[in-house]
Amino acid sequence: MFDVIIVGGGVPGVLTALYLPSENNRLRISIFEKAKQLLSAYPETDYFPYIDQLFSRKDLEAKLQEKGIRVFKSSAITAIKSDTSAGGY
Repeated sequence: MFDVIIVGGGVPGVLTALYLPSENNRLRISIFEKAKQLLSAYPETDYFPYIDQLFSRKDLEAKLQEKGIRVFKSSAITAIKSDTSAGGY
């Protein structure tokens, strides 16, 4: 069970996942990405801003792992079922 599920491993999804623990370090976060790798739309040589530094794709994936964020690659989301009885989505 996760507290936060992020659908899409592009720049917004990855950076959101990385910044969320700074707001609440007890959140259980996961990213579901339909491609075989995160940030798949970008060349391997691109760098991305995070905490006033530039990080490679590999470095960002290491940060996700370091923060305990689960990443599910090759995992397309085909449906979302809402259960509002627990106070969430």
